[in-house]
Amino acid sequence: ERPYTQKIYALNSLPNESPDYASHKKKSLLIYLILLIVPAINLLSMTHSRLQQRTAEIAVRRAFGCKKTSIIVQILTENLILTLIAGIIGLLLSIGFAWCYDSYLFMQRNMSLSDVSLNVSASLPSLLQLSTFGWALLSCFILNLLSGIIPAWRASRTSLSKALSGHVN
Repeated sequence: ERPYTQKIYALNSLPNESPDYASHKKKSLLIYLILLIVPAINLLSMTHSRLQQRTAEIAVRRAFGCKKTSIIVQILTENLILTLIAGIIGLLLSIGFAWCYDSYLFMQRNMSLSDVSLNVSASLPSLLQLSTFGWALLSCFILNLLSGIIPAWRASRTSLSKALSGHVN
């Protein structure tokens, strides 16, 4: 079964045994799903509460003839624009943090904090890999899209009388 890739080599705790890559893959998948479900629930509740505050606006738009699909598209577009803005801000903040603290982040294992040279600075290509940022932003878009569909659909289906009176579930 050898030579191992770096990933499998890191999993191997004992030199005489083969690593259990399948169980590690299942465990990693479960952790990733949990890490994606928690923000999705948070986004869902935030979008729902934000739309509850805008129900009167949505009702007035529907009273003047706006279609339900138009309302859903507008809400999802707003969510995606906010995701793009937040992604760019997060990228700039992470690059700034990594640039400021690169000597601590990228120090070698055998170095102590007193040995760190402050003259070492990481280059932008070593801090930013566009494909990784693209995949992360795409997953954020998909997560935001999935968590925004249900509140947008519910907001567009609210009856006009309930929305204008403020009695929305």
